[in-house]
Amino acid sequence: MLQKENRLKKNRDFQSVSRSGRYYYGDFLGIKVSGNNQEEVRIGIIAANKVFNNAPERNKARRRVREILRVRVKQFKKGLDIVVVLKKGISKKSFREVTTALDGLVERAGIFQKFIE
Repeated sequence: MLQKENRLKKNRDFQSVSRSGRYYYGDFLGIKVSGNNQEEVRIGIIAANKVFNNAPERNKARRRVREILRVRVKQFKKGLDIVVVLKKGISKKSFREVTTALDGLVERAGIFQKFIE
C-alpha cells in the first residue's frame, strides 16, 4: 500500500490534476501528471464502474497498479500529482504487461528522477 503522504484522496485534487495536468495514454491505461506545491509525490487511481463488469475485477486491477507504483514512488520527481486512469481491457492483461505499459507511460511523461553519479 502507498504511504499516507503519497496518496491523492480528495475530489478537488483529482479535479485539479484533470484540469491542469498533462495526459499520456496507452492501450489499457493512462496517466495524468500535474505539479503540486509540496515535497511529496501524490498518486491516485481512477477505475470507473462503467469500465469494469464487477467490483472484484475493478479492485484487482487497482491493487496491481497500486503495487507497481508503490515500488517506484521513490524514483519519481518530487512535487507531482499523478492520476492513473484504468481503461477497458486491463483486467485481461498480466502483471508483467501492466508493469511494462505503466513504465512506458511514466518514461514518456519524463517523471523519473535523473540520478547524477
